[in-house]
Amino acid sequence: MVVEIEQNPNKKGWKPSGLMVTKAKWWIYLFSDDAFVAVEVDRLKKYLTINDKLEKKTFAAYSNNPTRGFLLYPEHVSDLTSSEKYDKEK
Repeated sequence: MVVEIEQNPNKKGWKPSGLMVTKAKWWIYLFSDDAFVAVEVDRLKKYLTINDKLEKKTFAAYSNNPTRGFLLYPEHVSDLTSSEKYDKEK
């Protein structure tokens, strides 16, 4: 699962995008026509804050609009969706 957080349109400088600017409550990632994951945006942000050692990657580096973000592997997605560490404060 890729989570975009920045983009560099026309290579004029990095700007917040994706997760950092969304006003949505839910982050939906489509794995295929038959499989997706839905996570609350606040939970995903909390996951990335707690797991601050995740490597930020650049995607489409040679395009007119490269992006940066995180590549979450199945074990990351499993942790994100099941661990109480990322639950809302009560």
